[in-house]
Amino acid sequence: MYRRYRIAGLITDLDCDYPRTIRQARAYRVETDQQPEIRIPSQREKIPGFMHLSPDLSAEDWEYVLTCQEFYLQLLDHQGMMVHASAVVHNGKAYLFSADSGTGKSTHTQLWLKRFADAYILNDDKPAVRLEQGKLFAYGTPWSGKTDWNVNQRVPLGGLVFLQRSPENWVRPASGSRMVNSLLKQTIRRLDAPRMEKMLAMADVLLKNTKVLELGCNISLDAVDVVYRALAEREEAQ
Repeated sequence: MYRRYRIAGLITDLDCDYPRTIRQARAYRVETDQQPEIRIPSQREKIPGFMHLSPDLSAEDWEYVLTCQEFYLQLLDHQGMMVHASAVVHNGKAYLFSADSGTGKSTHTQLWLKRFADAYILNDDKPAVRLEQGKLFAYGTPWSGKTDWNVNQRVPLGGLVFLQRSPENWVRPASGSRMVNSLLKQTIRRLDAPRMEKMLAMADVLLKNTKVLELGCNISLDAVDVVYRALAEREEAQ
C-alpha cells in the first residue's frame, strides 16, 4: 500500500512492507492531493535476488536499502543527489562530513553536539542535496544508516568535508581530481547513461558552489574547532 511523504521537498509515494522503513519515514508523512513527484514501488519481488549478497541482512534491511537506492535514482531527476555522509547543523548551516564506512564521520559529528549547544544531526548517513533557485540545500531523509538520526528539514548547505583519521588535527582545501574522486566514491555510481549525466552535472554544481575541505582528525573537541574555523574563514572570504 502506498503512503505519501514529503522527502527532500518532493512529494513521494512509497510502498513498503516492513516496520523499519515505515518507522523511519513516519516524520515525513503528509496528507496532500498534490501529485507525487517520486514514486517508489514495493521491493518485495526484488529482495530475494539481493539476499545472497549480504546474508547477514534481513529482508527488512534490504527493503530499507533498496527504497533508498530507488529514491536516489529518482532524485537525480530533480536537481538532487544523495551523499554518504553525516550531516550536522550549526548556526543555520548544514555541514556534510563524508568518508568511507568505519572512518569515524558519525563520531566526529557527535563532537559537534558537545561543542555547540545549537548543533543537531540532520541525517547520519544519506542526506540529500538539492539545487533550488540557484542555491544548495541539504535535507534530512528517512535513510540514516544504522541510526535513526534524521530530521525532516531543509537547511542551507554550508560545506562538504572529506574526513580521514589522523593523530593530529589538520584541514586543507580539497581540489582537483582528488576532490572529484572523493565525492564519486560516496555516491551511487552504477547508473544508466542519462542518470550518470545528471549525477555528474549535480556533482559539478555541488563542488563548484560550496566549500569543500579535507580534514584529518582525532577524537577531540579541538578537531571541531579546527575545521569550523576553516569553514567560517572561507565563508567570510566569499
